[in-house]
Amino acid sequence: MSILQLLFAPVVWAASYTLPSSPLPSGCTANGTQINCTNVSLGNNDVVTISGNVTWNVVNLTAGNGVRINSGGIAGALTLNVTSNLNAGNNFVLTANLQSPNISIGNDATIRGNIVSSSNLTFGNNLDLQGNLQGANINVGNNGQIIGNITASGALNLNNNTVVQGTCSPSRPNCWSNTTPILGCSSPLKNAVPKMEVAAVTVIDTYTKPTPTSVNFTQTFTSPPLVFTLPTTDGSNSAAHRIRNVTATGFQIMTVEPDGEDGEHVSMSLNFLAIEPGRYLLPDGNKLEACYIETTRAQQANGTHNWETLSFLSGFTGTPAVLGQIQTMRNETGNLPSEPSRPWLTTAITGVTSGTMKVALERSETTAGTISQSEAVAYLAAMPTNGRSSLQGSTKTVDYEIIRTNEVVQGWDSCNIINYSSPWQKADGTRFRPIPLASMNTRDGDSGTGGEDDGGWFRRCTTDDNNVNNASQRLRLVVDEIRTGSTNRDKNRTHTKAERAGIVIFSENFVTTPVNLHHYELEHTASGLTCEPATITLKACQDAACNTLYTGNVTVDLTPAGSNSTWSGTNVQANQVEFSGGRVTLQLAQTIAATVTLGASGTPTAPNATVCLKDGATGNCQMTFAAGGSSFTLTPPTDNLSCKAADWTITAASCGSNKLSGQKNIRLWYEYVIPATPSTPAAPTQNGTALPATDPGAGNGRQLTFTNGSATLPSLRYADAGRLRIQARYQGSAATGDAGISLSGNTTTVFRPLALWVDDPGASCTAGNASCAAYRKSGDPFNLTAKAVCWEAADDTDNNGIADPAANLGNNPLTPNFSITDALLTPELAAPSGGANAVLTDATGTPGNDKFSTTNGNATITDLRLSEVGVFRFTAQGSYLGSNIPAAPGTGKPVGRFYPHHFDTEVTPAHGTFTYSGQPFPVKVSARNLSGSITANYTGAFARVTTLSDANGSAGSFSPATLAAIDFTSGIADATTPARIAFTFSNKLTAPATIIVRAGDGETSSAGGSEGSTLLRSGRLVLLNAHGSEQLQLSMPVQLQYWNGSAWVTNTLDSYTSLSGIMVTNTTPCSPPVPSSISNGKGSLTFAPPGNACGVDVCAHLGNDANHPLTTCQPAVAGRAVWLQGSWDGDGNYNDNPAARATFGIYSGRKPVIYRRERY
Repeated sequence: MSILQLLFAPVVWAASYTLPSSPLPSGCTANGTQINCTNVSLGNNDVVTISGNVTWNVVNLTAGNGVRINSGGIAGALTLNVTSNLNAGNNFVLTANLQSPNISIGNDATIRGNIVSSSNLTFGNNLDLQGNLQGANINVGNNGQIIGNITASGALNLNNNTVVQGTCSPSRPNCWSNTTPILGCSSPLKNAVPKMEVAAVTVIDTYTKPTPTSVNFTQTFTSPPLVFTLPTTDGSNSAAHRIRNVTATGFQIMTVEPDGEDGEHVSMSLNFLAIEPGRYLLPDGNKLEACYIETTRAQQANGTHNWETLSFLSGFTGTPAVLGQIQTMRNETGNLPSEPSRPWLTTAITGVTSGTMKVALERSETTAGTISQSEAVAYLAAMPTNGRSSLQGSTKTVDYEIIRTNEVVQGWDSCNIINYSSPWQKADGTRFRPIPLASMNTRDGDSGTGGEDDGGWFRRCTTDDNNVNNASQRLRLVVDEIRTGSTNRDKNRTHTKAERAGIVIFSENFVTTPVNLHHYELEHTASGLTCEPATITLKACQDAACNTLYTGNVTVDLTPAGSNSTWSGTNVQANQVEFSGGRVTLQLAQTIAATVTLGASGTPTAPNATVCLKDGATGNCQMTFAAGGSSFTLTPPTDNLSCKAADWTITAASCGSNKLSGQKNIRLWYEYVIPATPSTPAAPTQNGTALPATDPGAGNGRQLTFTNGSATLPSLRYADAGRLRIQARYQGSAATGDAGISLSGNTTTVFRPLALWVDDPGASCTAGNASCAAYRKSGDPFNLTAKAVCWEAADDTDNNGIADPAANLGNNPLTPNFSITDALLTPELAAPSGGANAVLTDATGTPGNDKFSTTNGNATITDLRLSEVGVFRFTAQGSYLGSNIPAAPGTGKPVGRFYPHHFDTEVTPAHGTFTYSGQPFPVKVSARNLSGSITANYTGAFARVTTLSDANGSAGSFSPATLAAIDFTSGIADATTPARIAFTFSNKLTAPATIIVRAGDGETSSAGGSEGSTLLRSGRLVLLNAHGSEQLQLSMPVQLQYWNGSAWVTNTLDSYTSLSGIMVTNTTPCSPPVPSSISNGKGSLTFAPPGNACGVDVCAHLGNDANHPLTTCQPAVAGRAVWLQGSWDGDGNYNDNPAARATFGIYSGRKPVIYRRERY
């Protein structure tokens, strides 16, 4: 082609249309917002924009490459109906709801909207569809991503790597039941610090404990959080972490190894981050996006390379740093940890930009195992910080830093250095090692073509852990790989292609909303023997004094943990124990003589230091184990009760063959621990003889008989409450044949009351039922007394330490040394049987604030509120010095009768805005407490006959005037269906008045509650005579009238009264009338033309009218509007049914005319 030809060749521009405006595509016409077309052909890159809501009907639609239809709009704005065929080229963009019998669309289409086809649907590769598909035969090419549901009545073909996040019919393995591509982030951006936790955990040595490590959060999350960790380089084998069973309260974690390794791994101490899913805008302006996906897509060396492409939801202004971690183990088939993990899975991340990233499961260099189910992969994305920032934990400010590195992290022996923005140090300049978490943010470098293709994952080098100066300034990371195994490609861990890291660093462990755990506590003796385990009690405490135990799940790491120390007990593995309920008994065996320091740390993380009670007193946690010597162990009953004599066991332990036997004189004495100085001192007794408060000295002991080193210490009793230390000592002599033997020991134990007896001495309700006198309105304040009482055999016949039901503890001796700060008071319904239990509150009205404290064994609990009606007993329970004082159901003096605070009355006017005098209208009466809630127990015998009255004092009366007690069900008397309550003026000629319905039963009234009302009018129904031609239809006027105080006038408020079925007539050749509806107080009766002269008498049969001229209008009749009768006979009784006459064929006469003369 010549230059001239090029210069003058026609230029083809892409067309642009804005529907429904002109110009329209060729072959189209517009009818308002509807566009009708025959055949439309859109060229390459044509653009169709939609203004408003449009329906576009086309017979055949052909679109070239790059055509965009409503690409910036919403699907609901365009309905596209193609009645024959739709054929579109590549890069087709459509935002519409589409219907067409046959649809064929090329590669790289982007569609937003639902598609329905009666025949064939065909899409090319890389389809991006958000909407539902429905058709006969559906075929989607490779690498499609569909968010929506697919229904195919015929064949459904989803080709390689096409994923449907929705349901498929027929089902296909690459269809998920999820409805959104990114999960956990559907809610809007929250201006808040997320619920999160950073804590330490030791993943147990799986050589020793072949089970997962259970981690308990120090807070309860609203939903299962996302968990992220960073494994260390502890252990020479290739290893990573897998997480499973994540709940709102904890998760399980295990160190796993890939093919070629033995599967088990040494212990690993690290930190984790748990964060509640969502998108957050922190107070400092930084955004966090914590979400997850479900995926089966994976990366594999020399194998498949399938990615999930995710679009960030938070609008990052630059490239964020990303943490990623798998949260599930659904595909795992390996017998962990005895063998390698199969399939081997970590997290792969690459291609991170401000708007998107790619995520997949990383299989690295192994092919063992298959991926048949999706795994949940969590990610946390956040913009790198410029230096440090901070957020608020529960009680402290936590600094954090976010880094996205260059490509700097390489293989196993490199331990690459990433410097922090500045050294981490405290306000006084002391440096410390912060808590980093990191993930690979590339795979085979930024380009993904670095030649490695080995996959891999990060581990933190521990090189600097013992050098605080270095650890405060830098993090050292390494890429670990699968180093061996039959399927390993290069059998090395070099990973020469450097990778980027996404790093989040925190200054310290923290929690945003911690559980109520105060500290861990160890109870132990000062000494032990190497020849037998020492018993140690571990407690989880909610308060400083450990009066209340934390009963949730805990996992605790115990020290000492060396080769010479062995822990045992329930759920103990190595030096780790899992328990709930607040306490666990452990045994510590020490094989060599030494002084060891006991310790306990775990999850949840306690905010306060571990406390040690050494021989009952706070100590330094040190315990000395001796290789020789001997000691006493005193074992009390499991539950020591005040005033109850019980046998103890005393055991003489010794490292050697000598066992104490025969009668021995054992010196016994006691010490007060809590209270240290009791207000009412009382000595414990043994066999009725008081123990001394100090060592009684040689020869002043108790004779006990030992067999094989053990003896019974009979009948030890303490007639009070508190913590005592019981001491025992024995000194052998030549006279007893055991010279040189010296034994001593002690134990600290708690004596608790049998129960806390609760009553109100002023409440006389012996019968415990509805016959009791009125005590308090529900919700009004009342007081109770509580006292801690001694055990007595008659009150505990089954000897289980809980007072028997119906036991009267009121006369039991008091335990004056008892003191508690948070006993829980609970109401127990005594009557009515099967009724609703009440909510007990304090003066604030807040449920749960019904705790009380005692001193000297007594308490007066004031300003209590009870929400219900009835008779109640009150029980109390609490934790006393770590011992539970159980509630005693069925005990306690009946307190009551509680009755409603007030009634509420609800009124519905019979006719919309008014009611006629004498007309029944809906009324509902409900018994309420002070706060306005219904008292459901006001029913049966607890309900009373309730009288109705008008609070405005109108002259008249209710009929019926009362509601029976039986009318109340669950606190409500419902007289609405049918309406049966009416108020009738004493005099029919009474002006309109508003009546307020008041209810009262002699104890309770609605005067203090909400009272319903209605406008009341005296009414009557009026029929007017009518006459006209026998050839024409005739209308008889009907009026509804009310007395306005001086005259009867039309009741324009009445559009409700019905005339249907109430009209009667005499026998006549005239046709019967057809009533109309009443509107604004007026209506009519319509007669058809009779064709000849006739007359008919009409009566509205409202009620009994014995003297009515029409006999058919005389009898009483139920359910009629008798309140609309009038005084038509002039006797003033208003008991007459209205009547009138319709006459046909009579000339009505001349209309009256009034003449007026004008004056000038």
